[in-house]
This record gives sequence, C-alpha cells and structure tokens, in this order.
Amino acid sequence: DGWHVVTDAFVRPAGYEGPLRVSGEVRAAGLSNGHLWDTGQLVSYDLSGLDPACREAHLDLKVHPCSVSIHTGSSCDQSVSLGGHLLDTEWVPMDPWPALLYLPSSDGSARAEAVEVITGVPVQEASGKVVVVNDASGRHVACGLLRAVDDDSPWKLGPGVVWVLVPALIFAASYIGTCGQEPEAEARDVLSEPDSSGRLLLDSDTDGTPQHAPAALARPGGEASSAGI
Repeated sequence: DGWHVVTDAFVRPAGYEGPLRVSGEVRAAGLSNGHLWDTGQLVSYDLSGLDPACREAHLDLKVHPCSVSIHTGSSCDQSVSLGGHLLDTEWVPMDPWPALLYLPSSDGSARAEAVEVITGVPVQEASGKVVVVNDASGRHVACGLLRAVDDDSPWKLGPGVVWVLVPALIFAASYIGTCGQEPEAEARDVLSEPDSSGRLLLDSDTDGTPQHAPAALARPGGEASSAGI
C-alpha cells in the first residue's frame, strides 16, 4: 500500500446525541498526475453502524447527507472545531467531498475502494486531520483522526525480519566504530642476534621482553643453526 493515512477509532463529535455508533476504518492514499489541479486522495472505507435512512432514494444533497469527508480540523475533541472540507479552492473551485456518499446495506455497513477525490491537496497534508461521517440529515455523527502509515518501511515486515535486521545493524555499527583504530599488540616470534653465550634471543612477548630461544636454535660459538630456523 505504501504511504497513506488511516483513521483511529471513531468517536461521537460535539453536539451529536443520536443512536448511531459508527465504527470501522477510512484510509486515503495519494492521487497525483503531476499537477495540483489533479492532485487529491484515493479514499477507501469499511464502516458499520451507519444511518439506515441513507438507503432511501430521496436525499437533500444540499446538506451533504450520508457522506465521508476529510476536514481541516486536527482533533475530534468536543471543544475543537472540525473545520471545513480539506480542499484547495485555488486549484479545485468545486467541493468534491459531498459526492463521496455511502449506501449502507440492511445491517448498516458500507464499503468502498479507492474512490478518486480531487482536492488539490497532497495526501501528506491529510495526516493529523479528521474524517467526518454524516447521517441522512447532514449531521456529523462520527469523527476519526487520521495518522500516517508507511507499509513500505522494513519495520512493517514483521517481527521475524526485525530480529534479523537489528543484530545486523548492531554488528555493522560496531565494525564501523573500530575502523581507523590502531590494532592491538600481537605476539611476535622474532629471532634476534645471539647473546654473549651464543644463544639466540626469541622475542615472543607482546611487551617486547626478550626470551631465550630453545637450545636447538643455537650452536656453540654464537653461530645460529639454520636447521632450527
């Protein structure tokens, strides 16, 4: 699905005390052909608890009945205005949201998939705004806050993938952190010049302290034995 916005749980807006209890989900993805005048949202919804009166044939379209629309408000709190319809009138002079109607079944549910709504507003600007559902009389009966979702993110691929990614990222970070550091001292086995007794000195300590080589590596007279080297 990629980047889109989706509603949290619906609540009853201020002033509505009727019997309807709308639930479900509304989501909107981006719609654009490269110009603001044909930019908008692809709206999908799956709702229940809708107004059964919206099944009637005669509705007053002037009051925006039975509609699902995105508003400019940023909260469903009863003390905050829901705002007007999300729309850039400079590019889209006619409000498209009243045309997004729902027709509920006998059980009060309705679904729609990828309905084009040209608003002149990129879908990114819908994040943090509210979705409002109207009844047959045009009253606001439900409100839901939109939040952004990115299904293309690797963190959406499931816990199995995350358990693989996290250790890999930790290993990569630790490896990068060691780049440029001086390597720790390594043990050295270096034969040096023979001492006064004719024995070779074997430097095998990391601190450079000389140790006597085995007798097989030295011969009397201070000459090193090539057989043992």
